[in-house]
Amino acid sequence: MPGITISILAICLLFSFKVSAELEISAPAKVIRIVGYSERNNGDVVVEMDKNSSFCSAGYWLRRTDPGFDTNLSLLLSAYHAKNNVILRGEKTIIWKGSAKVFCYLDSVEFNDVK
Repeated sequence: MPGITISILAICLLFSFKVSAELEISAPAKVIRIVGYSERNNGDVVVEMDKNSSFCSAGYWLRRTDPGFDTNLSLLLSAYHAKNNVILRGEKTIIWKGSAKVFCYLDSVEFNDVK
């Protein structure tokens, strides 16, 4: 019986750890291209920067069904029109399937005043 209890505890402990996201953080850069899809690619939006990070070499993507979609898209459009630098954080393990290039799933958008 003690062996079963220890096994159950070990399994519970194993599943209690939160899997941390593997994020890649871009250098401050300008948004140079935003492409929105309607039906194809489920309404996703892809973003390209003038300086992409090493892993997220093509840029980043947003899923329109995510809670932060409107906020992040608004920030990106604002940065694009104002030609402001932003720092993007992308999830390296969630790559956009709409391209052969590497677009990382967008985790966050940060305005940065570095010129």
